[in-house]
Amino acid sequence: VQQWTYFASKGTAMVTMTDAEVLSAYEAIGGYVPGDPSTDNGCDMLTALNYWRNNGIVVGGQTHKITAFAEVDPTNLLEVRQSIWMFGNVFTGVALPTSAQQEDAWTVPVDGIYDVAGQPGGWGGHCIPCCAESPGTLTCVTWGDRLKMSHNFFDDYCDELYAVLSPDWDAPLGLNMKELEADLASL
Repeated sequence: VQQWTYFASKGTAMVTMTDAEVLSAYEAIGGYVPGDPSTDNGCDMLTALNYWRNNGIVVGGQTHKITAFAEVDPTNLLEVRQSIWMFGNVFTGVALPTSAQQEDAWTVPVDGIYDVAGQPGGWGGHCIPCCAESPGTLTCVTWGDRLKMSHNFFDDYCDELYAVLSPDWDAPLGLNMKELEADLASL
């Protein structure tokens, strides 16, 4: 929502979720009860996307819903690039290794996924938007900060990937959002 509203307003009206709004969404989607650590189990991405589409997420007193989402093939870099360009980012699930803790850039450890610290999911699952791609890295947002991840890290640890269509997004030139929404409605 923050990225979409920033670019749609050309930097003049960015909407940022507060910590309380993030927590409220997590409670609604994942069943978390503040103060009860036994309920802090995360949530799966499809449940979150369906909730976001059907109910919306409240940010700044306004409900932001998504229109649709579609799975993206993480092994097809062209498809990943096109999804970032068309939809502003890709909703990315990564099975984080413990080697990613306290890193300012995510790269595969020296011994790769076979090292104890490099095993996928050793630190748990994490959902991040990847909002830019370059020949060597993808840029994601995690815990409120931008972070670069190598393509190898993405290849080894990405286990889910979705393009998300939002009415908050100002589509790039040449993409007719009304036509796309009508096509999606016909499905």
